[in-house]
Amino acid sequence: MLKSQWMFGALGAFATASALAAQPPAPMETRSAIPVAGPMLSASAASFSDMELDEVDDFDGWTGSLGFALPVFEHSQLRLDAPLYTDGDGRATAEPGEESYGPVAPGDYPDLDIEGDGGVWDYTTLEFQSQIWDETSHSYVLGWYAGFGQVRESLDAKHDGRLYDVVNHKGDVYLAGMLAEGDGGWGRWYMNAGARFYRKSDDLNPAGDDDFDVADLRLANRFAPLAENLYPVLEVTYLGDFADVNQASLLPELLYAPNDTVNLKAGLTVGAGDGNQFGGQAEIDFFF
Repeated sequence: MLKSQWMFGALGAFATASALAAQPPAPMETRSAIPVAGPMLSASAASFSDMELDEVDDFDGWTGSLGFALPVFEHSQLRLDAPLYTDGDGRATAEPGEESYGPVAPGDYPDLDIEGDGGVWDYTTLEFQSQIWDETSHSYVLGWYAGFGQVRESLDAKHDGRLYDVVNHKGDVYLAGMLAEGDGGWGRWYMNAGARFYRKSDDLNPAGDDDFDVADLRLANRFAPLAENLYPVLEVTYLGDFADVNQASLLPELLYAPNDTVNLKAGLTVGAGDGNQFGGQAEIDFFF
């Protein structure tokens, strides 16, 4: 009943806001260099398949997340991102840790059910973003960001209903990078060039290192609308160190902005390397 009431309430708010003029939306993964003008709340869900981690292989599942951005100072924003829940299955590639109590024969790496109130590569993070210059004095917008994140909750890996091991039960991440966007011959382009510095991590790096650094590179283009307020987008992303961690992805997307209050986004992920091989994602953004 409560779920139905929430859905009808959201639809009513959507209809009420439809008279507002729509603004073109930003891509799903490549961040805009322009801070939000007002509070923004985002809810998203993404599926993944055949992901390889430190102690798990063939990891298939999905993650649900929330994000919140708030303008601060002049031309700056604070952003909080939190993966709320992950559910999936995979195959163990290592002996269980001290946290497990399930009886497993030595050398037996079973199938696992993995779930918990957290994420995989994305931690709960707080970021500060600021714009350096805009398009009035330059041909493109330029900005920078820096942030810090921690694992909020671990993921339990179970075999036959009993705990085998835990995934992502600790770790910090430091984030920093540059953001840019501007108009081009094919529409509007977006570019992010940053890095993630993982410290005291667990169960992520396929090479087994707990302290490691990876590049976080993203490039997107939003093309001319197919119909009113319906925009096709193509993104290319890379997360890795060009050695032990390599996650490359191609993301075709559709973004719909019926008004200034709501953005609806959906896309696919086609990947290579040790990250997500194929998945889908959906997002809804609310502006206040």
